[in-house]
Amino acid sequence: MARYRVIQNSFINGHFLTVDEEMDYSGIPGFNLEPLDDEARSDKEKAGPEGREQPGLSGRPDPS
Repeated sequence: MARYRVIQNSFINGHFLTVDEEMDYSGIPGFNLEPLDDEARSDKEKAGPEGREQPGLSGRPDPS
């Protein structure tokens, strides 16, 4: 599972996380998460700069 550092206080999966906490996360990473390992970097790249997946990178059809 991808590992991230929280860079902005965030409410994720029912938990309040503060800046510099580290977490494992399998969802689509947003702007508030800094990737710490290769899996996280890959997921972050696929999600784009604001945490939205970009067409063609996820293997899912483009919703537009």
